[in-house]
Amino acid sequence: MKVLLLPGLDGTGTLFSGLIKALPKQWTTETICLSKLPGDSYLAQAQSIAKSYLNEKTYIIAESYSGRIAYELSLLAPEKILSITFIASFISSPSLLSKAAQLAPISLIDCPSLTKITLNFFGFNGKGSDILIDSTYNALLNTNRGKLKQRLHNTASISQPSQRLEIPAVYIRPDRDRLVSKKAVIDISAIYINLNVIDIPGGHFIAQAHPNKVARIIMNFAEGLLLP
Repeated sequence: MKVLLLPGLDGTGTLFSGLIKALPKQWTTETICLSKLPGDSYLAQAQSIAKSYLNEKTYIIAESYSGRIAYELSLLAPEKILSITFIASFISSPSLLSKAAQLAPISLIDCPSLTKITLNFFGFNGKGSDILIDSTYNALLNTNRGKLKQRLHNTASISQPSQRLEIPAVYIRPDRDRLVSKKAVIDISAIYINLNVIDIPGGHFIAQAHPNKVARIIMNFAEGLLLP
């Protein structure tokens, strides 16, 4: 089975390493680096992905920021999408915090102590290990600053989707997500009418903190889809 992984705000895809290791080895996994795609908008990047990567039935895993890309792909090539797993993700405005985040100077990333404290508080609810926090911080350091700023702008100005979809989907919802509101999850449920929401203890970076648990949910969902 082909699995396409769409990363969060950092856009690098490197933070999927633990999850990929926990997925079945026989699955063909491919991770998108958002900064390498042409175009900056959700739609433009979805068009690029549809053209270059959706050459067969594909299981899409969309983390955080990339939920809206998965939605645009659902409109562009529904016949190529086997299913979608949303991980702490959104297709509409995630929270009021997203409006303010675009105003923060990107240069703050160069202050490691402040950035790591912020990542720990909002991403791991203050319980992230040094290894997890460092890997998340390094992913931010390794992304294109201009592209990162654009993604913050995209999140802040995201429109409300309206077209309902029948593509099977599952939403893995951290029960203490400080970045994605309950309303944002409700918005996804209103669009993907065959959505199954599964709560899991933890903060926003749930795939990094608990890759084995997240992988098990994905595998169970995929097994149900593939059964005759």
